[in-house]
Amino acid sequence: MPTVAVVDGIRIVIFSNDHDPPHFHAYLAEHTLRVEIASGMVMGRKGPAAMESKLSAWTAAHRWELMEAWTAVRQGRAPRRID
Repeated sequence: MPTVAVVDGIRIVIFSNDHDPPHFHAYLAEHTLRVEIASGMVMGRKGPAAMESKLSAWTAAHRWELMEAWTAVRQGRAPRRID
């Protein structure tokens, strides 16, 4: 489970054996969210509004890099870290 970024303390992880649509998991304290890369929308369980807002904006700014990371992880390659 490679960590591809840390955004204001939120750890961004992509799992190699995960399902479509392309998404990442975000961890902050006791909160865990899944965020769809294409839309930036939270999938399933909701989290704190500030966390969701931060992730939505960050996803929009890094969509291309996230898709590269998703593809790399799914192909068994190490993803490039996103700053």
